[in-house]
Amino acid sequence: MNSPQTTHGPEAGIPRRPDWRSDVLDVLCAILRHRLIIAAVLAIAAVCGLATGYLSKPFYRASATFVLLPREKPVLDVAVQSASIETSDDAAKRSDSATLTLPPNPELYTSLIRSASVAQRVAQACIEQGVSDDIGPAAIRDMLTVEATESGVIKLTAQTDDAELAAFVVNKLVAECEEASKLIERQLILQQAGYLESAIEVAEQRLLTAQQRLARYAERYGVGNVRDAAARSSALLKTLSDTESRLSRELDRLMVSRTEASPDVRALRAELRQVRSDLEHTKIAYVGTVSENDYAELTSTWSSLEQDVRLRQDMVMSMRARHDVFKIRADQPAGNLALIRPASVPSVPAGPSKRRFLVLACLAGGLLALAVAVGAEQFRCMRQDKATGNKIEELKRLLPDSVRRVLAAAQRTNTREVI
Repeated sequence: MNSPQTTHGPEAGIPRRPDWRSDVLDVLCAILRHRLIIAAVLAIAAVCGLATGYLSKPFYRASATFVLLPREKPVLDVAVQSASIETSDDAAKRSDSATLTLPPNPELYTSLIRSASVAQRVAQACIEQGVSDDIGPAAIRDMLTVEATESGVIKLTAQTDDAELAAFVVNKLVAECEEASKLIERQLILQQAGYLESAIEVAEQRLLTAQQRLARYAERYGVGNVRDAAARSSALLKTLSDTESRLSRELDRLMVSRTEASPDVRALRAELRQVRSDLEHTKIAYVGTVSENDYAELTSTWSSLEQDVRLRQDMVMSMRARHDVFKIRADQPAGNLALIRPASVPSVPAGPSKRRFLVLACLAGGLLALAVAVGAEQFRCMRQDKATGNKIEELKRLLPDSVRRVLAAAQRTNTREVI
């Protein structure tokens, strides 16, 4: 920006080195010298920014927030954990089966929201409900903004010039996501129920095998229930033992005053022999064809087989109950989507921001004003140089008359500012 200068003396002919401080001072001088032009440009820019902000069509923004909950998937084999078994009453303590937790999948719902089929259904619903006369899937997707986090929180926003349309579109899309969540859960439950039906068939077959094994064991020893037969035999043995003791005492009392030929003594001995015979027979056939000495081995095996049957019965009943629960949940799925905040019709426009238009216009106007001031200062310096000034005058003569008048007016204004 400095005008060409020559030096005399020993330093003559040596070009001056550029100095940034001199350039800064030149810029400041140009700004102060052309301050009226700068103020005019800034004022025009500010007026244009405000006018653009007020004349721009307002738009509205509606948003809804929902969260995806972890989905619980039951174990399909319905494992029965028999941690402690009480063999005295054949009671098995079982713990509930563990569950698998499926993490939320926000990408699935984000893709669903942006899909063409969903946008088509939402557009059709807008037309049917009278919210919009003519709107297409492309317009629906253009107005949407989706924000999702890894934890499953999704924020859905619609921006358009119709407040009611923005709220309706967001709520309709949330309803589509809820319906999709329920359909996914129903499909998973039906799939699990199908697997469980196959598992129930296998469990029932194993239960039938265990029952047949117990029946064959009972048939081999001629007993229907080991504990009931043992209880009856034990009571009979106690009765026979008491009877034997009583008859022995009566026989000893009769032998004091009677002989062996006495009819009472012979009758009492015959009764005593019968009681002892019944006692031995009961001990030999204590439970079915098993003697009292072999009862311990029989009851151990019987308890094992009976416990196996009961455990398999409990497993089949548990699996059937779980299958019934699956059917009920499939008929009325709950989904894993929880709506935190639905969209409401906005009452105040979300934009455009007049302050933003004003700030941007002022920044652009300031840069333009600075460029005009620097350009005018450079033009002034060029006019001061004789050779450059002659070229400028020649260029002016070649310009049209209207352009020359404008340049003359600008030159007069510049002259007054300098004065």
